[in-house]
Amino acid sequence: MKLFYFLLSKFWSILLLSTFYFLLSSNFVEAVVLVPCGRPGEPDCNLCYLLQMGKNIIYFLLEYVAIPIAVLFIVYGAFMIMFAAGNEDRVKSGRKIIQTAVWGVLIALAAWLIINTIISVLASLTTDVPPGPVLPWGQLPC
Repeated sequence: MKLFYFLLSKFWSILLLSTFYFLLSSNFVEAVVLVPCGRPGEPDCNLCYLLQMGKNIIYFLLEYVAIPIAVLFIVYGAFMIMFAAGNEDRVKSGRKIIQTAVWGVLIALAAWLIINTIISVLASLTTDVPPGPVLPWGQLPC
C-alpha cells in the first residue's frame, strides 16, 4: 500500500510540474496576449493599458493557474478518500485537502472581485467616464 501512495504522489508531482511547464511556455503566454499595447499595429501604452495588462494577468492566473490547481487538489483529495481502505486518518486528510482547495478558490474569487473593482475605479479616473465603478463589468475604456 505504501508503494501505491508513493507512486500516486510521484504521479501528481509530475502532473503538476508538467502543467506549470505548459502554462509558462512562451507559445501559450503569447497566445493569451497579456500586454494589450505597444506591438506593431497596436496603440501606444498609457496608464489605462497598464491597468488592462494587470487585469489580463489576474484573469490569466485565475483561469489558467488557480482553478486547474484547485481541481487537481480536489481530485487528489477524492483519491485519498477513495483509497483510504478504512483508515480514518486518510479520510480526514482527503477531506481537509478538498476543503482547503475550495476555500482557496473562494478566496481567489473574492480577491478577483475586489481587485477588478479597484481597477475599474482607477480606469474610470483616467478617462472621461464619471468616477466610480460604472463601467461595464470586466471592460476598461482604453
